[in-house]
Amino acid sequence: MTERTRRRTLSLWLVSGALTLLYLETGIPKLVGVGPAFGGFCQLGFPDHFRVLIGALEVAGAIGLLVPRMATWAAGGLALLMLGALGTHLATGMPATGLALGALVLLAGVARERRDDALFLDASAPLAVTRS
Repeated sequence: MTERTRRRTLSLWLVSGALTLLYLETGIPKLVGVGPAFGGFCQLGFPDHFRVLIGALEVAGAIGLLVPRMATWAAGGLALLMLGALGTHLATGMPATGLALGALVLLAGVARERRDDALFLDASAPLAVTRS
């Protein structure tokens, strides 16, 4: 393994770890119904089960980021959630739009860098699904 490959791998794990902590920190309170996320969903008119669903998806995605074969899929799913969050933030004037945009960019990077490891993706055709 070259020095450049080691640095790339370390950087990828650090970004994935930071994103995992972020999504665990935001997902668990939504899932269990505590903290500002609980009131925020109600204020925006979302049903309670939507908050629980988003929390569960964030926690599952956070765990998936740490599994190389699942990281591309987890990052892609979390990126879709972040697009929704970004749209909600922009539409309602909520703060943290910059954080949502930054997380979206990092998730796109993780998804791209982990695509060769992804379960069910053919490395020679990045967007093609293989059939077994």
